[in-house]
Amino acid sequence: GVFAAGDINFELKYSTVAENEASIEGGGLVANLSTPCTVARSLFDLNVGGASNTTQDIRSVGFTPVDCEVDDSLLAGTDSEFTDGGGNILGQASLIEPLADNGGNGGRTHALPQNSPAIDAAGTSGTFTPDNDQRGPGFPREFGAGLDMGAFEFQVIIDEIFNDRFESP
Repeated sequence: GVFAAGDINFELKYSTVAENEASIEGGGLVANLSTPCTVARSLFDLNVGGASNTTQDIRSVGFTPVDCEVDDSLLAGTDSEFTDGGGNILGQASLIEPLADNGGNGGRTHALPQNSPAIDAAGTSGTFTPDNDQRGPGFPREFGAGLDMGAFEFQVIIDEIFNDRFESP
């Protein structure tokens, strides 16, 4: 997934890191840093790492490992190393869908299904919240009761032209 190393200030926000595999440590994010890193409003799922092939989303390595602080994020894996900053969903699958063209110009995305625990779970927007999700213009970053965890913002669009409630009582 992601390898961050050195004497840098590393921040990962509004990101989906999924379906990665590492032969040594941390299929999602490996941090070999001398300063703490920050992970916020992100989603980690289906990442595998280590000799035992465990579900590792975030691992800290090096002579003096420095853990990342994780806030308002979903970490589905059960063998991660991090500092819990609060608002996280831990050890629960995000239910993300396979990579697909879900519209926009930001490339293929892992969509969130309607029953994903990541929907509206990342709190409210911060100071530097992007205007759009990964898909770009036309896909607002905030839709619903709160921000979604990860790069994709779930949106239900109601067709007002053809909605006559015929199927409803």
